[in-house]
Amino acid sequence: MVLGLVVQNADVLRRLVEDQGYRVIYARRKGRFYVRDPRTGREEVVSRDLENMARMYLERQKAGSKPSNPEEAGLEQGSVGDVDVSALAEETKFLVSQIRQRLDPKLPIMSKFVSDTSWWLHLRLDFTRLVLPELFAMMSKEEIDIVNPEVTARNMASKVLALKAEAARARELEDKLRAFEARLREEVSRVESKYATEVEALRAKLKEYEGVIATYDTIVRGLADALATLAGKAERTMRLVSRFIAGLPEGVREEYEVKVAPRIREVWGGGG
Repeated sequence: MVLGLVVQNADVLRRLVEDQGYRVIYARRKGRFYVRDPRTGREEVVSRDLENMARMYLERQKAGSKPSNPEEAGLEQGSVGDVDVSALAEETKFLVSQIRQRLDPKLPIMSKFVSDTSWWLHLRLDFTRLVLPELFAMMSKEEIDIVNPEVTARNMASKVLALKAEAARARELEDKLRAFEARLREEVSRVESKYATEVEALRAKLKEYEGVIATYDTIVRGLADALATLAGKAERTMRLVSRFIAGLPEGVREEYEVKVAPRIREVWGGGG
């Protein structure tokens, strides 16, 4: 066995396995994971922090082909660390069977159960790696049972279900808000249409009243001119009366009335 450096970076491990074709092996006697270059036989130790990732790659190798190395073969019959591989596979099958009950069997994802069981294990491990820290961050110390992991798992599931319920309520509220917004737009449109018609009718009435007012204005101006003329004629008549009649003796007054009367008729525009 030719040992190299310790693989301590996830990107390095991914590049070695996925790009360069290194094989992941598990030495049960040492309890360590290694990656081996199939061309040179060179092996590199996998850091303890990357053991879950190495375990995932090893499971994918198992699903793709039977191992030829005796150290890898030990995994087929035993366990990886504290994880029973056969039990993990059975749990994965049970998980998939539960998923199948909830999804349409015609969905393309359902074919994964038959064609690529390692895909489900990969998904499970990656989901755990990505989501588990977030779930722990959401939980109080009372919800984490350090003795019974099943209690902790149930509490995590309760958190997920609560989030699902909140999301459903949010979608329901969003639907109600959208319906209210649609009704509000409809009502605004109806009110605008209603008052637009009324405003147009008022404008027509106003235009009609403006015509009536213009007519009355013409009449009033005519009356004003007539009154001005009447006032002038009345003033001239009073002057004639006071001038020729008021101060005369009675006998002379009759004579002047005959003379003044034609003048008064002339002032008022009358005839004979």
